[in-house]
Formats: sequence, C-alpha cells, structure tokens
Amino acid sequence: MASIIPSTAPDTGRIYHPRTFYRLLSDSVQAFRDDGGPSMGAALAFYTLLSMAPLLLLVIMVAGMAIGPEQARTVLLGELGGLLGETGAEGVRSVLAAASTPEGGAIGALVGLVVLIFSATTVFAELKTDLDRIWGFKAPPSGGIVNFLRSRAASFGLVVAIAFVLLVSLVASSVVSALGRYLGDAAWSEAVMHAVETLVSFGVTTLGFAAVYKLLPSQPIAWRDVWLGAAINALLFGIGKLVIGLYLGKSAVASSFGAAGTVVAVIVWVYWCSQIFFFGAEITKVNARRLNPDK
Repeated sequence: MASIIPSTAPDTGRIYHPRTFYRLLSDSVQAFRDDGGPSMGAALAFYTLLSMAPLLLLVIMVAGMAIGPEQARTVLLGELGGLLGETGAEGVRSVLAAASTPEGGAIGALVGLVVLIFSATTVFAELKTDLDRIWGFKAPPSGGIVNFLRSRAASFGLVVAIAFVLLVSLVASSVVSALGRYLGDAAWSEAVMHAVETLVSFGVTTLGFAAVYKLLPSQPIAWRDVWLGAAINALLFGIGKLVIGLYLGKSAVASSFGAAGTVVAVIVWVYWCSQIFFFGAEITKVNARRLNPDK
C-alpha cells in the first residue's frame, strides 16, 4: 500500500474552494492507482459472484422478518433491476431461482444457516481487506480466530444494514406514491416527483456508502470523515449507473457469451461499481488526512 505524498504542505482549506477540491481529487486519483484499485475491483467482482446467491438469500431472510419473504424478494429484485438493467436483473433472478434457503431438521437448518452466513459475508470480508489496504491498517498479530469472527460479525451487520436499506426504500416508495396522488395531474407534479425520487435515492445511497466506510475498516473511522467520500461516491454511482446501463444495453456483452451472458453482465457491473467504491474510499482517506495530518 503506497502512502500519499502531498504536493505541498498539508491543505486544510475549505473543500468547496476549487483549488482545494482539485487537489483532493488529484491526490485521490494517485492514491487509487498506487493502491491497485483496478486489481482490487477484479478480486471483488470474483468474490461477489461466489457470494451472490447466499447474500441475496440472507438479505431476503432478514428483510422478510419485517415485510415477508415474497415482498422482500420483490423489493430486492426491483432495486437490482433499476441498478443492473434488464440483462443483469435477469441474471440475478436466475441465481435466486437456483438457490434455496436452509431447510430440514433443527441441526440441519442451523448448519445450513451458518454456511449461508459464512458464504454471504465473504464479499464483505474481501471489502474489509481492501479498505484496510487503502487506509494502511494491519490486523493485530494475535487473536486470529477472534479477529476472524469479529470480521464476519461486522460483515453480517452490513447484511442487516442492506435489509434495512430495502425497508427504507419500500417506505420511501410509498411516500413518493402518496405524494404523487396528493399532487394529482398538475403540470409540475412530474418534475417534483422526479426531484424527490432523485434526492431520496441519493440520500439512501450516501448513507449506505458512509456505513460501509465507517464500519468495515479494522480501526475506527470518524463519521465526519466518511460523509464527503460517501456523497461524492453516491453522485458518481448515479452517473456510473446510467453509463454502465447504456453500455450493457447497447453492447453485445450478454449475447456474445451465450448462456453465461447474464452472469458476465453482472460481473461487468460489479467491476464498474467497485472502481467507483474504491475511488470514494480514497477520497475519504485523503480528505481525512488533509484535515487531520497528525493522525
């Protein structure tokens, strides 16, 4: 992991100043290259493919405790459809159709649940390793099993957080629908609805990224240090979602790989999003060290 070498003395100016913001982005790009962002994205795409089925099942199980499994599945597929597009969403549906929840006797169900949790949290364990690499954190030399269990517990906490985001998304959709009925057919109602949906999506995405940047690294990260990177990441994520959606929709990625086309489309999408995620993590690190050069 390469460290950041500031171009001049530590800059603690206001972030909205053009020169300060440019230096922040410039140092973040350099840090992203030094830390191997592209290779980390490739590894994350691989682990996501391995963890996808158990992760989706676990999210549905957790969210289903509040709204029912079928409703949770519908909301999850709806959100993923908006993110992945029709091609990627079809791949996710195929994965879910082939997967199954733990069944059988008490012992068999318990063993199946443990395996499910372990498999589902693998991708978050990889994320934790990558974020520690970005920040330059090292795991304590002792307590290997304890660190492993703690890492998996934190990863499971993020699965619960994803389920919570699904519930927030469901509530937000209900509120937006109610607002639409209240506004009626006014000429400006469509613009208001679109603005509200955009703001809600941006807020939920920012909250999700902030939680990951805060909770996953091995050492404590202050909440005030994660919001800027999370907000910029949410903005880039929204733009990237449109770009990768157009790419997957217009290119022949899916058809070129035959039966594996939908899986390839998901991998391409995950790789693209991972680049945005890791760049946001670099922004978070560079900005935190810009404001706290002695820490």
